[in-house]
Formats: sequence, C-alpha cells, structure tokens
Amino acid sequence: MSDLTRHPNASLKEILVLSLPLILTLISGSLMNLCDRAFLSRYSFIACEGCVSASFLLLLFQAPSVRIAAIAQVFVGQKNGAGQPEIIGRHIWQMIWFSLLTSIVITPVGLITGYYYFSDTVVAVPATTYFNCLLLCNFLFPLAATLSAFFIGLGRTSFIIWATIFAQLINIPLNYFLLFSTPLGILGVALGTALSQAILCAILFFDFLSKKNQLFFGTASYQFNPKLFWEIFRVGLPSALGKVIYSMSWAVMGQIMMRKGGTHLAALTTGSTAILLFCFIYDGFGKTIVTVSSHLLGANRGKLIPGMIKSALSVPLIISVILTVPFLFYPELFFSIFKLKPSHEEYEILSSALIWIWFFSFSYALNSITSSVLTAFKDTLFYMIMSCLSWIDCLLLFFVMNTLQWSGDKMWMMMAISGLVISGMQFLRIRSKLLAQPSTEKLKSEETLV
Repeated sequence: MSDLTRHPNASLKEILVLSLPLILTLISGSLMNLCDRAFLSRYSFIACEGCVSASFLLLLFQAPSVRIAAIAQVFVGQKNGAGQPEIIGRHIWQMIWFSLLTSIVITPVGLITGYYYFSDTVVAVPATTYFNCLLLCNFLFPLAATLSAFFIGLGRTSFIIWATIFAQLINIPLNYFLLFSTPLGILGVALGTALSQAILCAILFFDFLSKKNQLFFGTASYQFNPKLFWEIFRVGLPSALGKVIYSMSWAVMGQIMMRKGGTHLAALTTGSTAILLFCFIYDGFGKTIVTVSSHLLGANRGKLIPGMIKSALSVPLIISVILTVPFLFYPELFFSIFKLKPSHEEYEILSSALIWIWFFSFSYALNSITSSVLTAFKDTLFYMIMSCLSWIDCLLLFFVMNTLQWSGDKMWMMMAISGLVISGMQFLRIRSKLLAQPSTEKLKSEETLV
C-alpha cells in the first residue's frame, strides 16, 4: 500500500496534513459567501435575505449532483490503495459526463420550482434573480467536485488550494464591482460567482489532462462507459437521494421562516451565515476522512479506522472553544457584518440563535465525521435513511412556529438536537461495520490460502 503522507496511517497528523489544504480551499469559498452577504447587506438587507433564501433552494439542486460526482473520490482512493492507478482517469471521466448531463434535468425542474417557491414572499424578486442565474450554471458545481475528487483521492490537495484561492481572488472584487458599479445589483453577484466557478473548473481540468496524469492515471480515457458509469452512479445514488431528502427539508424549513418574515427571516439569515465560520473546517475534514478511510479499506487495514475517528474528534472540541467568543460572549461582532442595529427584542432572539448555532457546530462536525466513514464503506443507503429523519424537523418546525408561536432562534435548537441524534445512530452503524471487518479480512486470507 502506498502511503498518502509520511505520517503514520490514520493518525491525527496525517488527517491534519491532508485536511489543511482542503480547509484553506474551502475557507476561501466561505469567505466569498461572507463577503457577498456583507456586500448585499450594505446594498440592501432585503437583497441579502433574498440571497440566503435562494441558497436554501439552490442547495436542493447543487448538493445531490455534487454528492454523486464526489463519490468518485472513493474509487480513486481505493484504486490507488490497491495499486491500480492507471484506471483512475476513466472513473473520473464518467462523472465529468454526469456533471454535464445534469443540466438536462435540473434546469427545467429548477425554474418551475423556483417560481412557486419564492412567489408571494417579501424576497421574491432578489431571490428569484439570484436563484435562476446560478441554476443555469449548476453543472459547474458537480464538475468542480469531480475534478477535485481526482486530486483529493490521491492526496494531492495543494494544487486545489491555489486554484481555488486564485478563482476567489477574482470573484470577490468582481462581485463588489458588479453590485455597486453596475445596474445589475444582485444579478451581478450571481454572475460573478458563476464566473469564479467556471475559472476553477478550467484550471483543474487543464492540470487533470496534463501529460503526466495521462501517463500514470489514464486521464485521456474520456470515453463514456455505461457499465462503469452505472457502477459509480449506483454507489453515489443513495447518498444523493439522502442529500435530496435532507436538502428538501432545509428548503421547506427555509420557506417556513421566509414566509413568517420579520425576526424569523433575520434569524434564518444570521444563523445560516454564522455556519460559514465553521462549515469549511468540517467539510474539509470530512473529505479527508473519506480519502483516508477508503485508502485503508482498499488495503484491508480497516482496523485502523477506530483510532482515526477518536483522533478526529479532538478537532471539533477545540473549534467549539474558539467559537464561544463570537457566538456566546460577543455577538455584536457578528452583527456588525450586516450593520444590524436590532431592537432589544430582536437582539435577544438573534443572540439566542447564535448560541444554538454554537451547539449546532459540534453536531455538524460529528455528522460530517460519521457520514464520511460510512461513505468510505459505500454504505450510502444508510445515509439516505438517516436523511429521512430530517423531515421530522420540518413537521416540528411548522408546528412550533405556527401553533406554539416560537421565536425564530428555536429552529437552530432543533437542528442541533437532531444532528446529535443522527450522528449517534451513524456511529452505531460504523461500529457494526468495524466489528464485521475482521471476519471479512479473515475470509479473504482463507480464500488466498486456498
């Protein structure tokens, strides 16, 4: 088995070394979103709320397609761990074709959905404008995930960070210029985001097709292979369906808060923006755990996974301590991003929302770690089942907001509790998989002897 780094397999050092470039890459995306929302709040807070509301529905179309495309990372890690690097390219190409084909279904369905989703709301115009523009460019997101899976699966993450930073350095000033110096308004922000994603895809694709990668990883094998396409798609489909179910529940909860308006919509906007301060860390961590776990399973060394999970849990504990400053003790620092001057009642609700976001950050981390290990096991069907539980949140949210008249911050309380429950169930599933792993390895050893 070829090692991913010079550090011991499944150690915290190995995870951190592989995660750091990904985290730095993802932080640039979070910074871009924070800048966009800060720009929009100064342009018009309604425009900012429209951007956030549109993002909830965009997630319904982006996340599942990205989840299927990113499953290629598992195959890259396993083929590399098994000593078969020359067939990696053809796996990536199947997901490139998938990314391009997504527009055929997603564009018409998304345009119709968006029309009804935003109608008769206070953010209908800005939200629809932002949503439609990025929907038409949706294929760029799974395409970037596919190309990134190639580099991440091989443990070559440094190139991704520089490509992403370069794209974002173009994006932030471009969005500012298009928003404040042209009549495009929020449309300019959406166009700038789409252009940034296109630049990132172009940079990754150019390197993917380099002569060195063609020679060692077969990246010139661009032919569409229905059998191989289905093999990858079949593994990613349950995970994508789970993401559809999960994203749909978020979209429904977003609409509940959007139609309530007032402090409910402000709590939704504030909370979803606060998530940007930590989600990039755990998303990068999760991608690394998929790579390390897949690598170990491909080399029949699954017994190292429990130690990896134990090591990984130390990171969210440290991050939670750091987040106490802006979320628990000085929420005014966060409110200043939007130039908000809330009344006493609004301040209490928004401050409470940040407290629950702090709890949610830890459950988000646990969910990311456990779901990543399950992805490496290709147990995406269980992930889909767990995603169905998110609809309980929708039903409860509808009940407590409309019947019990709870304030908007309680949405984040429900999400934090729900995340902990789902993470616990996923951990039990991993435990059962790990208990079965030794007998599987023994069986393979016996077959080899025979």
